[in-house]
Amino acid sequence: MHKNYFISFLLILIAFGLKAQTITQTYNAGDIPTSYTYYSATCNGPLSTLALQLPAGGPWEVTGFDVFYSMTAANGAWMSEQRSLIHFQNNGQQETVKSGTGTTAGTFNYNRTGLLFANGFYPGGTNLNFEMRSWRTYGNTSPNNGCGTYYNKVNNNSWNITVYYQAVAACLAPQNLQATNITKDQAQISWTEIGTATQWNLEYGLKGFAQGSGTLVNVTNNNYLIANLSDLTQYDVYVQSNCASAGLSLWAGPLTFKTAADCTNYPLSITSTTGDSVVCKGTTTLTAVGSGDPNAQIFWYDAASGGNIVGRGPTFQTPIITSTTSFWAAEVLVDGGTGGSGTQNYCIPTYPTGCTASDDIDNFIMTDAGINHIGSGCSPGGYGNFTNTAGLTGNLIPGNSYPFSITHNFSSQWVKIWIDFNQNGVFSDPGELLFTSNSGSNNTVGSISIPASAPGGVTVMRVMDRYSSIPTDSCNPGGTWGETHDYQVLIGGVLCESPRVEVVATVSQDGDIIVPPALPYIDANNNTSNYGNTFTAAPGSGCGST
Repeated sequence: MHKNYFISFLLILIAFGLKAQTITQTYNAGDIPTSYTYYSATCNGPLSTLALQLPAGGPWEVTGFDVFYSMTAANGAWMSEQRSLIHFQNNGQQETVKSGTGTTAGTFNYNRTGLLFANGFYPGGTNLNFEMRSWRTYGNTSPNNGCGTYYNKVNNNSWNITVYYQAVAACLAPQNLQATNITKDQAQISWTEIGTATQWNLEYGLKGFAQGSGTLVNVTNNNYLIANLSDLTQYDVYVQSNCASAGLSLWAGPLTFKTAADCTNYPLSITSTTGDSVVCKGTTTLTAVGSGDPNAQIFWYDAASGGNIVGRGPTFQTPIITSTTSFWAAEVLVDGGTGGSGTQNYCIPTYPTGCTASDDIDNFIMTDAGINHIGSGCSPGGYGNFTNTAGLTGNLIPGNSYPFSITHNFSSQWVKIWIDFNQNGVFSDPGELLFTSNSGSNNTVGSISIPASAPGGVTVMRVMDRYSSIPTDSCNPGGTWGETHDYQVLIGGVLCESPRVEVVATVSQDGDIIVPPALPYIDANNNTSNYGNTFTAAPGSGCGST
């Protein structure tokens, strides 16, 4: 009897003391349009949102949400061509892509319950902001060949979200730990208090320290300036709420940050250089010697300031030049260490046909990384090595994400993207595959995330396209049609840089071609086009018509 009584009492507590409450909202601002082939933020998404506000008071714990909506296909479109997902703006998370069913026009209903990616603790009055992201795989002709409701749409008054939440009695850990204003010797730590705490415990130390062995401070504001740190060093921070009579919360953290470089500690310099020359047209090899700092490396640029990274290492082979050209060498310190040289020999993917039937990577745009490769067309053999192409070196910061877009000149293209993080010449190590298409398209859009632990230095990013199916692996596309691009990427960015030193690649036009000693004076192996077509003249009278 006592045991049954206790169980009944516990059920009463669950039913009445911790009972979830709900908020419901329906979208009624009109039919939501779809974009063609891929999600477009200028078509829906941020333009089509539902905001559900938690009541005042709190804090509240969101325990899940349900979603329902319907999409209609018309004018030759099918329900199976519908694509959609819900994106939660508060934390940036979203669900996997949902597709309709049916090879006819009509209305398809979407119903999902118990979704968890909005779960968490929120202060009273918080707006929970949900986006509808919708697109279609058919319908690229007028009247709605881009964003519109003609072929497929989300029906007005059908999109409904119900959020489940409950009161929280315990002392809650702070949220949104951030490190800002990071310098060589200090960092500002801030956090969001979602409960009632007015005091907090903060502990910090070198990355990986055991709690209890770090520096512990008590603070009365939800931010704290940690000072007297070492440069280029990683630290961990934990924060705990003190809720007085409600006790202490769990620790939030660790938050890991890295201090900036004190460049005065690194006397970087280029101590000597050697130029090179070529007659008429060709490549040259330039050299530079640095200070010898084991943490530094030499980068080559195409401008005295700013510009593009065009090479790295003590020697640099220029591209083919037809006139005297200047390059600049600098000794640099890269975030994350010396990293690799970026000169490994990678496998070259092969395609039976390649990209001659327009199965190509015509545009590859990753603006935040500094890569805007436009109109590259079809590479010979379906493989384009752009690792030494000026202006196409990407700069990627560990811990950041980089959206990208790819334009193909034929439909049903599938893409994979790798980065050789450990710089060992292969892309098959764990964590190096960063993107895989979930459908084929004329346009591929997505994002790659650089692990916070990625080593610094220069390495290679591989972008592989295959018609009709996902590429098999980084060396074998597995299909007849497609194209692969390799790009040089710098992981971590340049922290410190010596003054740049100009190194000149000289092109002269004073060379002689040795012709046979007797008539006829014919050199079938040479042509002025081999030397930049820098010579013009009429043939002598003794040359004849040939």
